[in-house]
Amino acid sequence: MTYEGESANWKVVYRIIQDENEVKRQLIEIQSIGGIQKGLITFKQTNPRGSGCEHNFDYDMKVDKEHIPGCLDGPRPDNKDDSFKVFIAWDDQEEKIILKVK
Repeated sequence: MTYEGESANWKVVYRIIQDENEVKRQLIEIQSIGGIQKGLITFKQTNPRGSGCEHNFDYDMKVDKEHIPGCLDGPRPDNKDDSFKVFIAWDDQEEKIILKVK
């Protein structure tokens, strides 16, 4: 499954490989689309079951996309209407991004 979403400054692609019972692999790609060149970034995700994660990393646009691990604690529904929220914070700013099935 692939989820995608954009805000004014960020594009997020969240790829999930899963079966009915287990998430096998997760990968998140984060890309600046609003001109942010460098900075300390915080990525936050809250899962429907209440768990979540937070990743802090130095973003440098020279590498084009930053790859970080996901933190889903269970399989996502196989549903085209399924979506979830993530947050990206930097330089005292924060944007919410709604990721939807592509």
